[in-house]
Amino acid sequence: MKISELIDKLDPEENLYAIVVDLAQKARELQTKSKPSEGKNVNPVIAVLEEELAKRTEKK
Repeated sequence: MKISELIDKLDPEENLYAIVVDLAQKARELQTKSKPSEGKNVNPVIAVLEEELAKRTEKK
């Protein structure tokens, strides 16, 4: 599922700014923990955003 599809499922009444700030903080934490030498092809920031958006859309 693409990020844009997940975003479309979000409740428009939710505070999207707060969600974006929260996700950005989680992504930054993950990025600082991950080592470039781990050989991962997946961008950890995108992975976190997709995971968190999926969690938030499943609750509805």
